[in-house]
Amino acid sequence: MTTDIFERFRLTGRTALVTGARREIGRAIALALAAAGARLAIHHAGTPEEAADAETVVREIEQAGGTARAFGQDFALDESGHRLADAITAWAPIDILVLNASIELPEAYQGISRERFDRQIAVNLRSPLELLQALVPPMGERGWGRVVTIGSIQQVRPHPQMMVYAGTKAAQLNWAWNLARQFGGRGVTVNNLAPGAILTARNRAQMATEGAALAQRIPAGRLGTPEDLAGAALPLWPRAARAPRRRRCRVTLPMPRRAALSRIAGRPGRLPGRATSTSRVRPAAATKAVFTDRTQARRRMVPPVGLEPTLP
Repeated sequence: MTTDIFERFRLTGRTALVTGARREIGRAIALALAAAGARLAIHHAGTPEEAADAETVVREIEQAGGTARAFGQDFALDESGHRLADAITAWAPIDILVLNASIELPEAYQGISRERFDRQIAVNLRSPLELLQALVPPMGERGWGRVVTIGSIQQVRPHPQMMVYAGTKAAQLNWAWNLARQFGGRGVTVNNLAPGAILTARNRAQMATEGAALAQRIPAGRLGTPEDLAGAALPLWPRAARAPRRRRCRVTLPMPRRAALSRIAGRPGRLPGRATSTSRVRPAAATKAVFTDRTQARRRMVPPVGLEPTLP
């Protein structure tokens, strides 16, 4: 009898909320979830431009035969996480939560103002916490749930001009560990996916002048794309995956080392660029996903698609 190995990755009947899903990484992950069969709640910040972008993503999903709906909510406002959770759960219960929305306001730590500090805390921590409070306990009651926080290399290698942003990403990583321990016994997995340098609208102007030099430091010889993150995220929510336990490790993808190297390089054999083996890649330089499942308690590092850019 032939077994469909992709069956465990199909999400038919599940509903996913991706925050900040109108473009770039959030959009790529939302489209991947929809392709796997999930119903999608597309979050945006509520401006006319963001609402139009979100509706475009909804149309893409619907044209491919999926179901999606856009929800606007500015995470900088009080109680916005709770309001978003109320609006979406009135539409459908959430089984998968991807916390992708964030803002970064680079500046030297001596010049950090209260207004800029509070805004980053509200968008990156307070509103995501409200979503976690509202949506994760019902997942545990139903016996199945998936939570993925989109981190950054900044959470372990902070840039001097991103003190607040890096701190919020480190906090989300801590929350992933914390919630995995609390809800693992109830069928809810919680993971953190931390990319390196991904070319997005946020850094496109900077990469126009620095991207070529940065790519020379990357084994794959290029910056990452949002679609790279979607591919890395898909293994985090198999329908049959066991709930996380106390063990944890950081890996890039749950696949054999040689297969991962070939996939990132785009061809079998030696990697492009300077690195020719995994032993020459520093763990801190790899794109990581934090797993807490005991079955994933083995370290397997592969070269990153990109490293975090350095601001002037």
